Amino acid sequence: LEEVASNKNEAMDNNSNAAEENAPKRQKRSADNFRPFRLVAILKAARVIFASMTSRWEDIDTSAATKLMQSATVFLKCSSENQLDVIQSASDFLTTALLQKKSYLSDKSNVKHLFSYVRQSFIPSMNNDMTSKIIDALKPLIVTCSRQSGTFAVSLLTFTVKTYSSQKRWLWKLFAYVAIGDPSIVSKRLSKFGEDSNDDEDTATYKVRTILSCANGAESDASSPNEMQRCFSIAERVSSKWVFFKLVRHAFQTSNYSFAHTILDKQLVHSCSRQNSFIWFKALSKMAQGEEILAINGSTGITQSMELLSSCSSLLTSLDALEHGKFNFQLEFMRLRLDTLNLISIARSLCVEILMTEGTTFNKNDRSS
Repeated sequence: LEEVASNKNEAMDNNSNAAEENAPKRQKRSADNFRPFRLVAILKAARVIFASMTSRWEDIDTSAATKLMQSATVFLKCSSENQLDVIQSASDFLTTALLQKKSYLSDKSNVKHLFSYVRQSFIPSMNNDMTSKIIDALKPLIVTCSRQSGTFAVSLLTFTVKTYSSQKRWLWKLFAYVAIGDPSIVSKRLSKFGEDSNDDEDTATYKVRTILSCANGAESDASSPNEMQRCFSIAERVSSKWVFFKLVRHAFQTSNYSFAHTILDKQLVHSCSRQNSFIWFKALSKMAQGEEILAINGSTGITQSMELLSSCSSLLTSLDALEHGKFNFQLEFMRLRLDTLNLISIARSLCVEILMTEGTTFNKNDRSS
């Protein structure tokens, strides 16, 4: 992989006459080096190797791993459409490698090297469809790098603003992906971007995803009532029910249960044409409402929350019967969630009882003990 990357860099960056004379010889020496299928196979194999090294990094010399990651980074810069699979494979490999070797981005030179190739992958002259595909291919890498390196996140945001200031869809798409990894950095920039009533549905969707990701970030203003109201206002430009469902899913992932509950009730539950979909959305609505109560009231809302979550579980049981046992995971999840809340409630009651009887009983076999 290192040899292929070296040859690729020479072929792309060296335009001298000497390089032109040597190019046929180099191509003959490795005829299929740049064929996408070969690069994809190598990158996938390297990803499997890295994934298997979870607990063994401290036992080996990691200099070889660093060189391999630096070589793989080169393949993020592939401009032709038939090499999109190479970009995707390089992104997936580097994401896996960074999760195993978290110290890699502690070196500023590695951050600079990685950002340089990520930036070069966004070629301004490309058509919009290709740009969108590349951004999606790089999503796992952008999220992971932003989470591990604030420098990378800030650099990518700065580049995004300069490059896509007139292309709001790509700007907010990249903002949304960076916000998953480092919401606090993105939240500081949200106030600089006003509303645009001409935003298309995709742009509006990524705006909502960005604000929801930032809502629970440290020192964020996105959690204020005004920002959440902004979220609802932007969501009015969305018409696709499938997009609404993806926003609900993202709201659950970011613990924005009030947003999920409102969208489910106002946009999805009452617009269903199928019984099974209605039951599923209703169950999610009950769950979102129950978790919202816990988020607001803490342990004092457990009783009310458990009633809603029990209702959710009953709806899922009905849906499981209609779908012939396809909701086993969801039912087990709800059972464990209810058991957890029940144990918390019992523990709190016991704590109160112990406080009330402290100093009056000394029998180690009594109920409090």
